Amino acid sequence: MEDRPTLGQLFSRSGALFAAGAGQAAAVLAVALAPAAVLAAAAYWATGLTSQAAVNDAIQAGQWLRPLPLLAAELIRKLAATLAYLALVFAADSRRRGLPLTLRQAYSLAAGRFVAFLLTAVRAVAWILAGLLLLIVPGIVLALRYSLAHLAVLLEPCSGACALARSQELVSAEPKRAIGFMAAATAAALTLNLVVAVLVAALMGVAQALGAGPVGAVAGQLQALLSELLGGLLGAWLIGFTVLLYRDLAGRHPCAAA
Repeated sequence: MEDRPTLGQLFSRSGALFAAGAGQAAAVLAVALAPAAVLAAAAYWATGLTSQAAVNDAIQAGQWLRPLPLLAAELIRKLAATLAYLALVFAADSRRRGLPLTLRQAYSLAAGRFVAFLLTAVRAVAWILAGLLLLIVPGIVLALRYSLAHLAVLLEPCSGACALARSQELVSAEPKRAIGFMAAATAAALTLNLVVAVLVAALMGVAQALGAGPVGAVAGQLQALLSELLGGLLGAWLIGFTVLLYRDLAGRHPCAAA
């Protein structure tokens, strides 16, 4: 039987996968995030609410409807980021198989599973919240059991209850590998994301202090866009890691529905 990849080998392979597709990952992120950032900036300008403090003041003054365009723009931004995530998963998995996708193909596959992904996420969150409301520990246990459900939706013929059951099956079969390896990779990605966020904030602060950068809504959206793009690139590495890990687990524990 073929040896299982170690944590170090998965880190190395996901790094190679990321290096091979970094350009495409940047394009996937830019296609989704740049228009969303422009829309958010336009919403800030249109409402005249160019800061969070201004939004809070409007709400306290009873102007409840005024911030609605901002909320709509942020919702669109979140949905665009989610669609980009799905596209990155499909791109990484296809690259792993030596069959790289075009940008259009990646987004086409992502759009095809978008609704199933969202419905599965809602179902998982509902169960987790119910567990947390009843007792803290059951909610945490469910969160761990369902931590692979999103990948089951994208990489196997599962959705909804089937995806949750598939995630629970894989996590229960090899909890140390599924949870431990994911925790290690996530911790590494979060650490790098924090460093990126600090560097972007410092860069924007220096630019504004020198009078070389935009101010108000534009600066805020530019900073958010830079953080999202750079953080998304780091996330692309994590996506490659999770795809490799999921395929390893699923290969040892085939899905009955496949």
